[in-house]
Amino acid sequence: MTDATLGHIAPAGLAALAAFADRLDEPVGEWKGGDTLDEDAISMPWFAASAMVNDFVAAAYEHGLVVPFGWSDWMSDGGRDVVFADPAAMAAYPLADVQRTVTAIIRGDRFTEGALAEAFADGRMPALIRRLAALAGAPAA
Repeated sequence: MTDATLGHIAPAGLAALAAFADRLDEPVGEWKGGDTLDEDAISMPWFAASAMVNDFVAAAYEHGLVVPFGWSDWMSDGGRDVVFADPAAMAAYPLADVQRTVTAIIRGDRFTEGALAEAFADGRMPALIRRLAALAGAPAA
C-alpha cells in the first residue's frame, strides 16, 4: 500500500475494524516490570496489552488501517497536531487521516513503550475507532 491508497479500506475490512467500537469497555492492558532486582538494578517497565488491543492491532494491519508511509516525517511536518488532537476533533477525520493517525500511534509504540496504551487512556484511540464505526455506517460514495 502506498500514499496513493490512503483513504481506501474494503467495506468488509472497515466493518471488521468498526466492530472494535463494541469492545471499547474491555481492559486495555497493564504495566508490568519496574521491579527492584537488587540494590543496583531494576527490570524495565513494559506494557502488556490486553487481548482486545492485540486483536485491534492485528486487524489494523490485516485490513489496511496501518499503512506504509513516511509517518515519522509526516509527524515532523505537522502530523503531530493530527495525532495529538482533541479526541472530539477526530470525529470528523477523513479515513486517510484515521489511517495516518493509527499508523503513527501503533508504529510509534515500537519506539516509545506505552504510546498505544496512552492513546487508549486519553481517548484518542477510542475516538478513532468510533470514527471507523461511523465511516462503516456511512452510505458508499
